[in-house]
Amino acid sequence: MHFARPGCWLRSVLLLLALVAVPTSGGQPPGASEDALGEAGPTGVIDEIELRVVRFGPGNEAREGSYVGVLVQLRDNGTLNGRDVLLRINGVDLDGDPIQHGRVVSTQPQGAPGTAWLYLRTPMSSARVSTLRLEAYSVLEDDQSSLGVRPDRLLGSLPVALQPVIVPRTSGMFGVIGPRSMGLAKYSTQYGTEAHSPLGHERIEVSTSLSLANDLPDRWQGLQQLSVLVWGPATDASPGLLSPEQARSVREWVERGGHLVVVLPPVGQDWLSATTNPLAGIMPDWGRVERSEGVDLGRYRPLLTRRVDVPLPSNATVHAFEPPRDANPQHAIPVLAGPDGETIVLRRIVGSGLVTVVGLDLGSATLDRAGLPDPERFWHRILGQRGELRTRDELRNDPQYGRNADGILSGVTQRRPRVFDDEILSLIDQSRSATVGVLLGLVLFILYWLVAGPVGYAILKSKGLEKHAWVAYLATAGVFTAAAWIGAESIRPRTPRAEFVAIVDQVYGQPTQRARVFASVLIPRYGDATIAVGDIEPGQEAAIRTGREGSDLLSPFDPPDDTAGSGGFPDNRTYTLDARAPRAMSVPARQTVKQVAAEWSGEPVLALPAPVQEAGDLEARRISWRVDGDETGRETFRISGQIEHGLPGPLEDATVLIIGPQRDLLGLGASVNLRRTEMFARPNYAITLDDPWGAGVPLDLGALLEAKRQSERNEGEFSAARWVRQLLPRGADRSGFGVAATASGRVDERLIAAGFLSQFEPPPLASNPNARETDVGRRTTLHGLDLGVWFTQPCVIVVGKLRQSSGALPIPMTLDGERFDAGGLTVVRWIYPMSPQPPGFPGGGGVVATEE
Repeated sequence: MHFARPGCWLRSVLLLLALVAVPTSGGQPPGASEDALGEAGPTGVIDEIELRVVRFGPGNEAREGSYVGVLVQLRDNGTLNGRDVLLRINGVDLDGDPIQHGRVVSTQPQGAPGTAWLYLRTPMSSARVSTLRLEAYSVLEDDQSSLGVRPDRLLGSLPVALQPVIVPRTSGMFGVIGPRSMGLAKYSTQYGTEAHSPLGHERIEVSTSLSLANDLPDRWQGLQQLSVLVWGPATDASPGLLSPEQARSVREWVERGGHLVVVLPPVGQDWLSATTNPLAGIMPDWGRVERSEGVDLGRYRPLLTRRVDVPLPSNATVHAFEPPRDANPQHAIPVLAGPDGETIVLRRIVGSGLVTVVGLDLGSATLDRAGLPDPERFWHRILGQRGELRTRDELRNDPQYGRNADGILSGVTQRRPRVFDDEILSLIDQSRSATVGVLLGLVLFILYWLVAGPVGYAILKSKGLEKHAWVAYLATAGVFTAAAWIGAESIRPRTPRAEFVAIVDQVYGQPTQRARVFASVLIPRYGDATIAVGDIEPGQEAAIRTGREGSDLLSPFDPPDDTAGSGGFPDNRTYTLDARAPRAMSVPARQTVKQVAAEWSGEPVLALPAPVQEAGDLEARRISWRVDGDETGRETFRISGQIEHGLPGPLEDATVLIIGPQRDLLGLGASVNLRRTEMFARPNYAITLDDPWGAGVPLDLGALLEAKRQSERNEGEFSAARWVRQLLPRGADRSGFGVAATASGRVDERLIAAGFLSQFEPPPLASNPNARETDVGRRTTLHGLDLGVWFTQPCVIVVGKLRQSSGALPIPMTLDGERFDAGGLTVVRWIYPMSPQPPGFPGGGGVVATEE
């Protein structure tokens, strides 16, 4: 008898592979295809309820991979009295499990139309998932369901195509309330179909003419895709028209990092009233407001335009602010002043965000027809942006470039993309654990094949025992089966664990931190498991999901990869997220990992840097700046104050950015010479510490700056402008041009660089730029975390990395109500606002600034 016939081998191999292929912590098939959308759930009579999508994002624009609010109109034709229905939009996660973003709503009686908001994170790739499905179901009570009901009968269904409304994942987004764009539309300038700003980096999609009724949602995540919301003058845009839910959503969006800019109207000042303005609690402390009518805006020309031939309104209304002397410094920050030194742009810090009030009448029809104010002159200084926003015709008509314009146009539209945040999945991947199981299976298989096959048979033959081949084969199979089971059991994970990447921010003086966290959570069992942001007691999961508690967000992580989502587990199962308050989710558990993304804000968890207290003082010593002059007239920027942190480990690669006041306004005609250095803060410094910064170790900012001055030839060598300039080449090359453009930085360095993309140096206006200068920075998952706005006022920014192999997450997150161990990377970003100083108007004669 032959020891190992082919049929026996096949059965043995299949048995052994089945025994050793026990799932471990790293296997995660990608998400299911678009065809899986909408297949879950019962079917029934269609169109008892008519469905219509009124808005899919503010202005019907939604960015790939961002949260979006969907305003749905529903008309119930199946009953006269109205009823509760389950309204949901279907999606799919990276593992192929269908997701249902749902909420229970009540229809209007007599077939009257009603509206309801749904919220979901849009697919990261509209090429991979191009259509979603909106459904309405009758409901049955179910205490075990996350929404308290389960679907009974399908009453209405509507496909929702993403392509008409989708914005590329590489674009930033602003919103403008009111009929005037106030010059902001130029941020969307394109020369062709390029995905970047031609004379800058990240292209910003500006959603204009937003209305309160249809575009302001009742939950903050409906505004999450916007980094800036400019509220312009309009008769139908009074803050008094906000519902309590809308006002709360705006406040929470600001607290979590949004920038609300209010342009005061010339009349009807509900904004200045504490009783009629539901947003009064986050407005700057403007104290005395002086309203001036009949003002000639020609006096403000250097702030509005570089041109001398553009007519400006001569009968405008201007509001100037005079904050009270005892105002909280963070509640009244002058940003821009008029020619007489009066404050016309005032700011307040709210949590991690800002509220800025503009006193100039920018809603003027005269300004609107001229495309003013010029965003390079005005909005850059408020929003913290950089780069030129000239149209194609403006560039061609500029006599400085003449016949070279077409060559310049070709150079700036065909640029090499450098991406800074599309590798997060590689940082949280737990496939290393799975590798152990795969290697064990491979080793056992090889040994089994040798012992049960040619080696074993050769030994038996050499001893004349071929007749015992079957006995030896069965014994070998038994031994290796036992070894496989023992090995698989020994490496099987038994405790939850997460690998994570977190970006944590705090503005000193504010009571909250905010964080965006991406985590791969190991769930070491089968069945269902509840992952939640915040501490949730076992048995209370359904109560949290009702939306009455908390406004943090938890969602499946969808990486920016067009090839992801092509497969899934054989047992794909549907799970539900509350469409208004997705703070927790019960997900299928398969003794593997689940990738999640979280948006959190709350009381500080990490002891980020803070000013050092002097011995015996009850308060921390403040950080301050001044300018010293000598007998030659030379001025030197000084800073004083010490800081220390209490983080659970040293802060690695820590960089201290010292940002001074804004440069004075440019003279008329000035722009070109400053275009490449127009980082408005002047002076600015970036000092990277040579060694990791340990906890409890004081850092003297004044001594640090002076030591750097002594060691460098000039201050340009350690300016923040130079530091930012060196960030762009660290991006990952996504051009497909070959190996010549590899990134010079690590993945963790790119995550820090992504926060400064708005300050990247624009490309040169040359017909033959070199290769480095044609790079264009992009980001895909870290929108809304840009720190550029802090370059518009004096401050100290500390950035660095905290690594941990074990410990707690930097935000409260639980699995089935229990905290779990985690290891990973935390990017720390801390801001200390210093005393402000608005830029001055140019001296007489229109001084033209030159490149530094």
